[in-house]
Amino acid sequence: AGALTSFRTPLLESDDMVVVGMAIRAYSPADHAFLRFMDIGGNTLLTVEMTGDSDTIAFNVRLGSITGMVIGTFSMAASLTDRQYLEFKVIAADDPDGYWEARINGSTIAYGEDVQTTSGATAIRKVIFGLQDDGASGDIMIDDLYIINSLGSVNNDFLGDIVVETINPDTDGDLLEWTPSSGLDLSNMIDDGIPDDDTTYL
Repeated sequence: AGALTSFRTPLLESDDMVVVGMAIRAYSPADHAFLRFMDIGGNTLLTVEMTGDSDTIAFNVRLGSITGMVIGTFSMAASLTDRQYLEFKVIAADDPDGYWEARINGSTIAYGEDVQTTSGATAIRKVIFGLQDDGASGDIMIDDLYIINSLGSVNNDFLGDIVVETINPDTDGDLLEWTPSSGLDLSNMIDDGIPDDDTTYL
């Protein structure tokens, strides 16, 4: 980190609730927008600002943009070596129907209920993560990321501390509908521990 580095989700299904989870290691971040929840027009509904020092990472939950009113705060220990799992949930609504909650390692550390949590629309369609402001600095590492909404009957609320693992194929299955770049062994074409670009492929 230490430079302007951020990424955004593709367009999400329309819903007023979103939960994001991530393993995080952070140290001495300067004030900047760390999470932004946006509507379909690109307007920021809610921002989670990150600040802190070598001991503590503090988060300000702001209505609208980085300059919006602070509606809540929470914090975690600063560390580049100790993995902590941060989850943040927001239900975008006007007062008194809005709600937000922050969890660290599966435990609720702060929440706000019966509050306004949107500066406009109630459908969250995009989320932006990372260092998002000119001059942003600090060391931040993110891993094991998920983002979900309330739609569907499973995976529609906090998932807890998760680990995203890569599982490479080790044998062909019963359904063989792809053409390997060479030979007849399909799984061998895509079992790279380190990707070999277009040397082997289906």
